[in-house]
Amino acid sequence: MLLRLIFCCCLPLGLFAQKSESTIRPSLWLGIWDNVKHVPSMNVTAIGYNDIPRDINYKGTLVEVLEFDDANGHNLLILTQTGMFPVSKKDETGKYVKENDRAELFAYCFVRNDEKSTYRQLWKLADAENCEGFDLYVGFTKKAMSITDLDGDGVAEVTFQHIKSCRSDVSPADRFLTLFESNEKYQFKGGTQLEGMPLDQPLTDARTEGNAVFKTHMMQKWEQFAADDFLQYSYE
Repeated sequence: MLLRLIFCCCLPLGLFAQKSESTIRPSLWLGIWDNVKHVPSMNVTAIGYNDIPRDINYKGTLVEVLEFDDANGHNLLILTQTGMFPVSKKDETGKYVKENDRAELFAYCFVRNDEKSTYRQLWKLADAENCEGFDLYVGFTKKAMSITDLDGDGVAEVTFQHIKSCRSDVSPADRFLTLFESNEKYQFKGGTQLEGMPLDQPLTDARTEGNAVFKTHMMQKWEQFAADDFLQYSYE
């Protein structure tokens, strides 16, 4: 019995660390990435919190973390959400008084040339909604994110959708479908589709309108992920 106790105490800590690390692998993520459709040569892989370099700064709680290779180098893609939190301000007496609730989300892409170089931020998207007394939600759409090479130039396109809402009735949420190629942003803006209602045509800018390949891809996603699930945070 004594020999067995001594043996256990001498085991490398790494054996136990590996087991605990496996509990935060991507099976716990929200499933933002459509991992069925991707470019094999880009080596797209979902990773966990412990795989993110400690010098990478981001805000929010992780909902998806991917790494992939393209002509820019080795990319690290991070999507986060904050959930709902109160925002307060000082009143005339100096006391903090709640002003409203708020929710935020962030998407980051970092890239490095090789294993010896450090990551630099390639692009970032941030959005938020303030709300008081109504149903609040800010988040990414499940399975709406894809990593593609539609124009065959070796540079990945990262496409994802998020919604935000502060509503007290049956009305559409604000919807944003975004595509990044390097640091060039293409975006559709509009609303979610309510049952029995026609699909809104998205608002776009000149850059998005001028790229037929990207616009076709984005329109397919706009139609596919139009339904409104009426997600909201609980006040309980």
